[in-house]
Amino acid sequence: MRLRGQLSSAEREKLGRYGLRLFASVDLEDSTAFKQNQANRGGRVWLGVLLDFVEKFDQMFWAHIGKAARNAKRAMPPRPQPWKILGDELVFAVEITRSHEAAIYVDALAAALAEWNAGVLANLKTPSPATNRPLRVKGAVWLADFPITNAVLPVAGTHYDFVGPAMDAGFRLAKLASPRRLALSVDLVWLLLTQAPDRKIEFAGRTRELKGLAADSGYPQLWIEVPASAYYAHEQQVLGPRRPPIPGAELRTLCKLFIDDFGVPPYPPHLPAESADYPPPPQLADALIAAQEELTLRYPDTGTKTHPAKRAKDAASRADLAAQAANPPTPARRPRQA
Repeated sequence: MRLRGQLSSAEREKLGRYGLRLFASVDLEDSTAFKQNQANRGGRVWLGVLLDFVEKFDQMFWAHIGKAARNAKRAMPPRPQPWKILGDELVFAVEITRSHEAAIYVDALAAALAEWNAGVLANLKTPSPATNRPLRVKGAVWLADFPITNAVLPVAGTHYDFVGPAMDAGFRLAKLASPRRLALSVDLVWLLLTQAPDRKIEFAGRTRELKGLAADSGYPQLWIEVPASAYYAHEQQVLGPRRPPIPGAELRTLCKLFIDDFGVPPYPPHLPAESADYPPPPQLADALIAAQEELTLRYPDTGTKTHPAKRAKDAASRADLAAQAANPPTPARRPRQA
């Protein structure tokens, strides 16, 4: 992978602008064993299965986004774009500006996973040559903000890559997913419960399975159920909840305390359009100045030639701004009231 060495001022401004993105990972279950089995038989049936997944799940997800938006009586949000194909994993990315958009994407993904897995079960019962889908899918959803905690890398061409601690945590989160559980990051759950306190989200304590997160003290297991058949849905009704339901307000407080105590992520998600419920992190303005200055130093203007004296002056100005952002003045304390 080769990064671009120069950017236009407009591109730098775009990369330095604050944004909150939602990422959705969808993975074929047991695909490695399936491919090995097919390879031992001397065939490449697995390739058709993979291509069907890559081509069709995107359409299925988008269709359910439309249904979820209509059910919520909201305008259609932007379409999530397939960002990466990692073996048998398809990762979508989309920037969100309103909290209800995150809820629509989560509900739509859960519905798409359920539809796909129900089709797999139906195909196992009555095989159809027209539907070659022997593998179920599982998913995970997380949030990442840019460019404060995480970063956008301009790859050669027009592609962008996303890196940072929230991305690392998100890919680890996928280990908690199963065909019955859509795994959710702790900050996404906090956002969803702020937007809709009555939303049903399952919680089963912390797990130390996700290495490298929260000083290995355990990451909250949070998910929503994805029933893929009438049997599974009725089974839940017959057995009842495996544990008492947790009030949304309590679970939201739990998520906020986890973020505060362990810094994963460093602060709750911020939505400028809804700053009353999703306020900005500390020193956001200074951090954005520093990020923009770093971008200017790292990616000079495309196709421009600047006089050496002006370059030196600009560099000194940028260094001064960066120093101010790194060491903001301490606000004067108000006198204590008697």
